[in-house]
Amino acid sequence: MFELIINILLFIFLGFTFFTHVLEAAVPASVARNPYALQPDVWPKTIIILLEICLIVNIIKIIKKNKGNPDFTLGAFVGSIPGFLMQGKRVLMVGDRNDDMRGAADCGLDAAGALYGYGSREELEPFGPVLLAESCEELTDKLLACRANG
Repeated sequence: MFELIINILLFIFLGFTFFTHVLEAAVPASVARNPYALQPDVWPKTIIILLEICLIVNIIKIIKKNKGNPDFTLGAFVGSIPGFLMQGKRVLMVGDRNDDMRGAADCGLDAAGALYGYGSREELEPFGPVLLAESCEELTDKLLACRANG
């Protein structure tokens, strides 16, 4: 689905470029009067039209190849975006108040409690943070230790 959307966006971009820049490009008067001169918009028009044809063919191939595939829907594509963007990354919300812990839980993220902020251990512990740190140095040490352990 991602490949299809990229092809469609490229098709739209090239069409926009064609109609707003190539067709409206000014031709110098000396070139316009010369019957033997190749008009400056000929090659850009030709190249963009050929690229548009290639994109249309590619879009049709993608649709035919994935016809009937339940994962080939707009809903499946939108649902896969967060996983695609977070692929290979680890995210940890560091916060010092219950609102921070709640925000991490709402976003499906692990949370670390910063006890050196405004919140207390009693405020943060009910949310089950993966770690609690009394200082920035302790937080850094714990995060680096977690990173080293995989």
